[in-house]
This record gives sequence, C-alpha cells and structure tokens, in this order.
Amino acid sequence: MQERIRAKWLEGVLPFTVLITLRQGSLTEWEVLESLHRNFGLTPDAAKFRKIIGDLVSEGFLEDASEGGRRLLAVSKLGLRLLSEFEDSYEQIMFRINS
Repeated sequence: MQERIRAKWLEGVLPFTVLITLRQGSLTEWEVLESLHRNFGLTPDAAKFRKIIGDLVSEGFLEDASEGGRRLLAVSKLGLRLLSEFEDSYEQIMFRINS
C-alpha cells in the first residue's frame, strides 16, 4: 500500500522537482535523475521520467540543446514562471495551515 501511495505522489510532484532541479543550471537527463535521487530520494521509472521530460519540453517549460554530443535540459522562462506560481501557491497553503 505504501509503495502505491508513494508512486502516485511521485507522479504528481516529479514535474515540479525536475523544474526545481534544473533551475540551478543545465543538466543531462542522467544528471537530473542522479540529482532527484540524491536530493529527494526519488527514483522514478525511466519511461515515466522520459515522458515527463518530453511533456515539459513540448509544453515549453524546458528547453533542450546539444552540447558536445550531450543533450542538456534547462528551464525556460515559461518554466521559471510556472515554478514561481507553484511556489507562491505552496507558500499560501503553508501560511493558512500554520495560521
């Protein structure tokens, strides 16, 4: 039961954590996965992770570029705006909970 709850939670927060991770700078998909594991303890399914990356790129929240034969991902201006909106919403929720 716990694993199913964790898997559903991960699906919901993974796009947000990818944006947070890439806000610091451009990374390869492998580096993003490594950072998610190291910083958040998340190990997403590879196929689901690639789909999320593809969705974020196609919706304009991430940009991808090749550099030295490596595909680098970076947060776009639209992605930074979305991330800021998420963070504002989170702060409002936490303020109401703590009030």
